[in-house]
Amino acid sequence: MRARLGKMVRGHEFQFICANDMAGKMDRVVQINGGVVRSKEQGEDGTIITVMKAE
Repeated sequence: MRARLGKMVRGHEFQFICANDMAGKMDRVVQINGGVVRSKEQGEDGTIITVMKAE
């Protein structure tokens, strides 16, 4: 996460999938690394999280 956000320019977005039980904790991780969670879509196989570079 840190490496990905560190190489992005402000306003760029990416998506990743994580386990449903970890999705709630990702907001803080994304924020610490300079991003903003734009959306979360929960499915049976995991949660797809869209992140945007904020800084």
